Amino acid sequence: MLLAASCTAEGEVADAPGACAVAEDARSIERSEPSPADDLLQWAGFEAVESLDVVGSEERCGLDAYAAVALEGDPADVDAAIEAAGFTAQPTPGLSVTQDPVDAASLDDLAGVVSSDQESFQNSAGETLVRMYVRGGLPDGRELLHVWAFTT
Repeated sequence: MLLAASCTAEGEVADAPGACAVAEDARSIERSEPSPADDLLQWAGFEAVESLDVVGSEERCGLDAYAAVALEGDPADVDAAIEAAGFTAQPTPGLSVTQDPVDAASLDDLAGVVSSDQESFQNSAGETLVRMYVRGGLPDGRELLHVWAFTT
C-alpha cells in the first residue's frame, strides 16, 4: 500500500495514517499500520471513488513513495473518478504502462483497454507525484480502473 505522507531523507515523518516510520538512517525503514486503499487514493488525488469496489492495493516506502490501487465499477463511475481526480493526461488505446498491477488485478483480459500518459500532480500535502492509470472492460460489463502514483 502507499503511504499517505512522504518519508524524507532527513527522517521526518508526517503524522498521518499509513506513513512510514523512518529511523535516523533514512535507509532503515519500519512500517506502521498499512494504509487503507482510501488513504492511498486520496494521496494520489483520487477521492471520488465511493461507488467503486477496491480489488487490491499496494504501498512501498523508501527514498520514494509508491502506491497502486485497483478498483472496479460501472463505466460511468470510473469516468466520474477520473474526472474528479483532475486527470489531464490523455488516454490512448492499448496497454502501455511500465508498472506492475497489484496481485489481485489482471490487466491481461480487459476489453477496450486505454492507458493514460504519466502526469505530474501536486497532492493536497504539497507533494509532487507522477501518476497514471489503465482502464478496461470486464466480462460482467463493469470496468477495472488501476491507478499508480509515486514520488521521484
